[in-house]
This record gives sequence, C-alpha cells and structure tokens, in this order.
Amino acid sequence: VEAPSAWDSNSVLLVLIDTAPTALAPLIGAIQPPTPPLHLQLGLMDPLHIATERSLDPIAGLDAHLITGGLPALVAAWPEGAGAQAALRHLLADPLAPTAVLGELLLGARYGPDAVARHLIDAMAHGHSARTAIGLAAGVPTATLDRTLKELTESGIVTATLPVSARPSKETRYRITNPYLDFWARFLASAGSWATLTPTARLAAIDAGWEAWRVRTIAHLVRTTLGLIAAHERLPGARAVGSYWNRSETTRVDLIGTDADPQRPSIAFVGAIKWVPHEPFHHTDLARVLAARDRVPGARETTPIVVVSLAGSNVGEAVAATLGPADLLAAWQAIAPSASGAAGTAARQDTS
Repeated sequence: VEAPSAWDSNSVLLVLIDTAPTALAPLIGAIQPPTPPLHLQLGLMDPLHIATERSLDPIAGLDAHLITGGLPALVAAWPEGAGAQAALRHLLADPLAPTAVLGELLLGARYGPDAVARHLIDAMAHGHSARTAIGLAAGVPTATLDRTLKELTESGIVTATLPVSARPSKETRYRITNPYLDFWARFLASAGSWATLTPTARLAAIDAGWEAWRVRTIAHLVRTTLGLIAAHERLPGARAVGSYWNRSETTRVDLIGTDADPQRPSIAFVGAIKWVPHEPFHHTDLARVLAARDRVPGARETTPIVVVSLAGSNVGEAVAATLGPADLLAAWQAIAPSASGAAGTAARQDTS
C-alpha cells in the first residue's frame, strides 16, 4: 500500500493486524514447541546464553530465563548486569512494555479473555497442577475440563507429566510450558488495573508471590538441565530426570534420575531442590529426603542423593553431589557449547 504524500488533521491511519495463528506463528512457537529436543529446534535462548549476553551472574541469569522464557525480544530488553528486582523495575515501568503485554498477544491469538482455557491457565499459574484442583479453581465442569486440558496439552501451551519411579502411575500433573507465560499469567494477566498502577505498586504486586513462584518454576528448569546432562551421558547411571509424587502428594521428591528403560526404569538417584536465599541445604532437609526416598518405588537405602541448592549445603559428603546456580549454567555449556546461542528451554523434555 502506498502511503499518501501528505497528512492533515482529517487523515486517518487504519492498521489491520492479522491475529490468525499463522500470522503469530513465531510467537505461538514459543509456547507450542515442536518435537524434542527443543534445545536444538527452538529459537529460544538458554540460561547460559542469556547470562552471557546480558552480563549476568548465575542467579540473575537463571531468574532472567524464568521471567523471559528465553524469548529473544524479552531478553534483549533485560538491563545488562541487573538482577531480577532491578530488571523488573525497568521492564514494567511502562505498562505497555513487551514483558507486560506479550502474554496477552500469545494467548489472545487463540483464546478470548473469558475462554475456559484462560481460566485453566490462571489456575495453573497459581500453583494448581492436579486435574481436580485445576477444575475446582477454575470452576469448570469435568467434561469441559478434560477437553480443554487435552487441547492445551496438544497445542504445547501446557505440559502434562507423570511421576517417575519403578511403578507405573496415572497421576498426571499439568503445568504451563513456557515460564514467561507462567509469569505473565500469575502476576500480570489478572491485574485488571495494571496500567493504572504506579511502578512501585506493580512491583509490590509481584513481590508478594515472587519467592513461591520462583521455587515452583526453577524446579522445572533444574530437571530440564539435569535431564539434558543425563541424555548426553554426563550423569553417571542416569539417562533421564523427573520427579515423584503419590496420589495424595503426601510424598514428593524433587529429583528422580533413571536409566533408559521407559517401561521399568531403574532409579539412579533421588534428590532435592532448595531454592531459598541465604538458607543452605541442611540436615533436617536431608532427613526429609531420606524419609521420602524410602517411599519411592524402586529406590533403595543405597540410592545416592543429589542436591540442587541456591545457597549451598551444610551436609558435606552425606550426599553424592551438590549443585548450585553456577553449576546449572555450566551444564548448558557442557551440553552444547556450539549451540548455546540458539538453545531453547527444552521444556517438554522435563518429565515432571
């Protein structure tokens, strides 16, 4: 279309935006990943690449991955050298900034604001993962719930996972695949007056739930990272990494490493994730892991313990290995040193 040579006060500019899925394919691809391995197929940025490009320390690099979901446009807006709180002050100063609105663009291309799918996504963003809990939180009838969960899972917006152990289970849990969309749905989508809030009020709304959200979402990234290491035969005895829970969730184990047998997996290690500032993994945490290990089908008293901790560990050689933020970033370099610039989150390879 040729633009007019001059504009006056009576001129009108009409912009038509095609919101068909094909028009938004690059964005939809971020939450509708193709067949694994995603880290070699998606244009998303892995945590190491984000940290390197934005000059971030390991903790800030991992936080940046959680908040941006590896989406290059959001990563590019992250201030160099900034931790999560400083970055959010910058990213959300403008209520129309990409971080604030991209979630609506991603979902709006498929679902209106009152669609059932949006209610299910909101429930998952607020920590509900079991089918019944999601349905109750969203107020959705069973038939509609099952149909919509199936649609969301098939589209890649949601990932369905099963507990990992030597005993088969049907206790499916659901989560939002891309961490940025999870962040947006948890903190930004439900803030109806977001644009009218002051920057300070916007940050306060996030601060209230930040630590709980961070703990929940870092767990998926940890399992993805360890799973990729295992798949590359760099984790002795393990070829896949997931987690375990029983039906009532009275037993939960953050990390379960298994061999390559999908039918009757052998447990290579069990482990815990403690992502709390200034609180190392200590002996009371270890006692809980040991008690839970006894309830994991296939685990034994000799099954090694692996710990991933934000603030280190106080239990010494009582565990087989302790990994921290720097180790997780280094793992991405070891996995694919030549592909880190184009690596994605490998979110669907996380088995739990």
